[in-house]
Amino acid sequence: MIGGLIRLVIRLAPLGILGAWLLDRRLRGRAGEAGPEPITTSVVVDAPIERVWAVLADIERQPEWMHDLKSVELL
Repeated sequence: MIGGLIRLVIRLAPLGILGAWLLDRRLRGRAGEAGPEPITTSVVVDAPIERVWAVLADIERQPEWMHDLKSVELL
C-alpha cells in the first residue's frame, strides 16, 4: 500500500515540477520587470538623537529592546 503510494508520488513529481515552473514563468511575465513595490516603514522616537544612538549602539544591551534577540556575545 505505502510502496504503491510512494511510486505514484515519484511518477507524478516531474509533472508537479513542470507545472510549478510553467506557472512561475507565466506569473513572472504578468508582473513585468518592475517587480513588487518595496515595503517601507518608519518609527518616530520622541528622544534626542544622541540618546537614541547611544541605545542603538550599545550592542550588549540590544536584547532588552530587540525581543527576537536572546543574547549577544562580543568576541
